[in-house]
Amino acid sequence: MNKTSIFPKYIEKRFTSRAKNVLACAHSLSSYSRVPEIHPLHIFYGLCQEPGSLSKNLLKQHNITIEKVAKAMRLSEKRMKELKKLRPSEKNKDKKTTKNSKNPYSADLIFDIQTRSLLKKAVTIAAEQRQPYVGTEHLLFALINHIYPYNSEKPLSKNARPNNDPYTRILLKILTLKKISDIKKHLDTIFSQSMPLPNFPYLPKDKNGNTPSEVLDEINKMSDKEMPLGSMPGAKDHFIEEDIDFESLREDHEHHHNHDNSRKKFAATKQQKKVRKPTALSLFCENITAAAERGALDPVIGREKEISRIIHILSRRTKNNPLLIGEPGVGKTAIVQGLAQKVASGEVPENLANKDVLSLNLNALVAGTMFRGDFEARIQEVLSQASNNNVILFIDEIHTVVGAGGVPGSLDAANILKPALSGGKIQCIGATTLEEYKKYIEKERALERRFQPVTIKEESEEESVRTLSMLKKHYEEHHKITIEDEAVKAAVELSSRYMKDRFLPDKALDILDEAASGLRSKVFENEHTKKVRRLEKTKKLFALKKEAAIIREAYKDALVFKYQEESTQKEISELKKRFYSSRVKPVLTRAHIEEAITEVTGIPVAKSKDDAASVNTLEQFLKAEIIGQDKAISEIVATLKRNKAGLNDPRRPVGSFLLIGPQGVGKTALARALALGQSQNLIRLDMSEHAEPYSMSRLIGAPPGYVGYDEGGELTEKIKRNPYSVVIFDEIEKAHPQIHNILLSILDEGTLQDATGREVSFKNATIILTSNTNLDNFSDTKQSIGFKSEGFSEVNRNQQKYQEYIKNVMKREVINRVDKIVPLNSLGKKDI
Repeated sequence: MNKTSIFPKYIEKRFTSRAKNVLACAHSLSSYSRVPEIHPLHIFYGLCQEPGSLSKNLLKQHNITIEKVAKAMRLSEKRMKELKKLRPSEKNKDKKTTKNSKNPYSADLIFDIQTRSLLKKAVTIAAEQRQPYVGTEHLLFALINHIYPYNSEKPLSKNARPNNDPYTRILLKILTLKKISDIKKHLDTIFSQSMPLPNFPYLPKDKNGNTPSEVLDEINKMSDKEMPLGSMPGAKDHFIEEDIDFESLREDHEHHHNHDNSRKKFAATKQQKKVRKPTALSLFCENITAAAERGALDPVIGREKEISRIIHILSRRTKNNPLLIGEPGVGKTAIVQGLAQKVASGEVPENLANKDVLSLNLNALVAGTMFRGDFEARIQEVLSQASNNNVILFIDEIHTVVGAGGVPGSLDAANILKPALSGGKIQCIGATTLEEYKKYIEKERALERRFQPVTIKEESEEESVRTLSMLKKHYEEHHKITIEDEAVKAAVELSSRYMKDRFLPDKALDILDEAASGLRSKVFENEHTKKVRRLEKTKKLFALKKEAAIIREAYKDALVFKYQEESTQKEISELKKRFYSSRVKPVLTRAHIEEAITEVTGIPVAKSKDDAASVNTLEQFLKAEIIGQDKAISEIVATLKRNKAGLNDPRRPVGSFLLIGPQGVGKTALARALALGQSQNLIRLDMSEHAEPYSMSRLIGAPPGYVGYDEGGELTEKIKRNPYSVVIFDEIEKAHPQIHNILLSILDEGTLQDATGREVSFKNATIILTSNTNLDNFSDTKQSIGFKSEGFSEVNRNQQKYQEYIKNVMKREVINRVDKIVPLNSLGKKDI
């Protein structure tokens, strides 16, 4: 050690002057405080104290000042001024100190084991960065790593656990996890932008040829003396906090700082102890309140009444567990997110202000439970931790707890939850659908009575328009487009009209997102975007060449490649800036919403506006396809024209027709041509196959308790998949009378419920019934083969006789609900 320096040889040569000043300040603080060893806390004080250093400036940006550090360390302003005087200056740092001098620098530097580890980490960081000197930024990075050991490739998470030593506890009064994470990101940015200096030998080798092991050994040789905290003179006066028990600190210090042989013997065990196991809540839950604090959640529009109701239930003394019940897509989960946002912003009563809303993932709980008791242990640990913390558990699809994890001889999740809920140990918010609530929760009476149901109704179209209007800016930012207000209204209006099996606002948001995604993908790739891509490839090439040059220590080439990389990046930024300043964002209109509806549902909504104008084309097409039935075709087209002009009941199908006539005149062919002419799907049902009572289950599905209950019906499932269809009930007179009851619902209300109670819409379908006339009912003269009967010709001339015939084979209620009874003539010789 030099006579004129308090620093060891390696620190004197390889630490920057500011870094040495930091160590000197730490030595000054420890000596003045009558603590014989330098601890990381003293190093941190020096980092905040050193004027003009990178560490002080960086800490100041994160609102960490020397005054706050001194306050946490219980240092008065007088002592701070004295410490500044004791710090060596340029004038007196080379002066020899006498043996009787009161200057603390007369003593050698003594680092404790943690500080030595910190210095080794700083040296390693500088070596990895190919820097010739260890600076204050390296010391700060090493200090953060000392407080929260972490993998440098992964960011710090909220679940990280600090070192459990007394001085770290004092540091944690100043450095929160968020500040540490922000400082680490800042330092990572600084290190990534720093370049090695080619004219200097980088660490760890110097001119004397020191190897990495020799460097670290030199630090290790610094005094291994350690003194228990309780025996440090003056320690109680300077480092004890009001809320920290000094005796517990002394015990912790003695526990963590045993003699050297014990540390070496149990090094592996202590290393394992440092790795904290994540808690059950962190493994199986997601903190919704934390997400709300970060601004990661979409705003919740409306629903103030429902959120207020949930707050009232949570504030109850008993049975304070809300259960949200509603159809899928009405916004149950969004309401819980709205509650979390209110908790984060402090807009809740005092009893809920400090609570976190955690979403429990049941799938993660069950996954990996191989042995009996694993699942019960996991959920019991979650409940135990939730009861000891200010936690509100949110279980989405709460009906899945019934039977979850249950095996013969063990309990399922529902039975484990019941005691915790009844005893008020935890608070829980559940969410499920009406169907699942009746199927699972109502059957578990003990579980049901522990929750307070809150019914969530579907939003009206007006409320959904307001919701989408508030949320559209998030979709505009994501898709980089502009959304018209008319497009928002169209998304709500058209999704309500054509997507009957889903609920607002979910279906409207899906359509808006689908349309925005389609518009963004259709943006034409111009020469500008191609040029930007070429430049980005060039930039990557320069970056690779720079890294290769650094590896082979060709620093001049590396500097050239770095300059080229930066120039290319600057050119890319300027191109993008010019492009976005001159570029007009694509605008999402009603037409794009109509295209999205067509893609999702298969209904050509865009064409429906021109349907009335295209009916004339349809008439020409039908007359070309069907010979000899011009009058019938004209009647059908006239009815469709009237209905599509909006003169019919909007709840009823697009059109309903009863085609009657003798066999072979083209009734089914006309229905097929009608579907082809309107680009619609064709669903044909042969009523001769539905003459028995049980055949009705084929159309709407089997009733509960019968085979095939969950499979759905032949008619209802086809309409769900293709709502824009032409449905033919061929030879309706052969159907069982119960089939006519189904027709009443379809023709009058435009809906039909399947066996499971789900409503299927026929509003966009065209219904056609066909019937073969019995010629014997109209004439006494039977038709002979090859000759035309006078009786049959009279049927053609008299439509009233057709109606009399159809009344004998169909219910009057069905006939009255048909838009038009269309008789088809028999074909003459000319038509044939």
